[in-house]
Amino acid sequence: MNKKLTAIVVAATALLLLFFVKPGNVQATTTDSSNDPIIFVPGAFDNDEGWDNMMTLIDPNAQHSVTKLNAMPNGQVLRKDIRTVNNGQRPIVILSFQVNAYKENVISKDANALRDALSIYNQKTPFTNADIIGHSNGGSITTTYLEQNATKPGFKFHFNHFISAGTPYNFQAGNGAANTPFLNILIANSSQLPKDLQVTNIIGSNATSDASDGVVSRDSAMSGSKIFDGKVATFKQIHISGDDALHANQASSPQVASIIESTLGL
Repeated sequence: MNKKLTAIVVAATALLLLFFVKPGNVQATTTDSSNDPIIFVPGAFDNDEGWDNMMTLIDPNAQHSVTKLNAMPNGQVLRKDIRTVNNGQRPIVILSFQVNAYKENVISKDANALRDALSIYNQKTPFTNADIIGHSNGGSITTTYLEQNATKPGFKFHFNHFISAGTPYNFQAGNGAANTPFLNILIANSSQLPKDLQVTNIIGSNATSDASDGVVSRDSAMSGSKIFDGKVATFKQIHISGDDALHANQASSPQVASIIESTLGL
């Protein structure tokens, strides 16, 4: 009788363990948010180190995995896993391009390279949702990428937020200038943007005037409103000032870091 009783107790305990442990394991493996990346796209003539200072601002305790992708125009993508952390925090992905310049044909090629890079990244690190941040020309590349891909059948990814900083949506045109052909293309294709996208456009200034951030004119940066306003779920423009609002300082700006943190809930 004692052996039978022991067997019954062991079997009952095993069933209880299966009942309580299995649901926890299933929940852990189906949590999408821990794999959803925060993607950083650099400005013209920048490299994969352009966002490094920003990483120390938004992730001072190195809690996020960091991967750098070097996207080539021919579809090749070089991946470097800089830091791997398995603690449930969202990974950070930093893009760079072989060529990145204020030219329409280059932006179009880099938009395709961005597409290829995220597709290849997804093969090793699958994700569904993402947020994307572009500085300067990186904002133009990201906008072009979204317009060309986001509404196509079979598109895999859902972008929650797009944050641009110092983006020359009207190229290097000055304040009061007419729309450039490039801006008109972005406006014409804006209906292809994700309807539920939330966009934040950051406009910088220089020490003496808000007419430009030292590289991009105020009106060129603010031309983002002509593309996004009324075409996406939410659109807002934020003006920053001080030394870290200068164009060259925006990718390491504490003000920009604060906007990223509050927008993405980091």
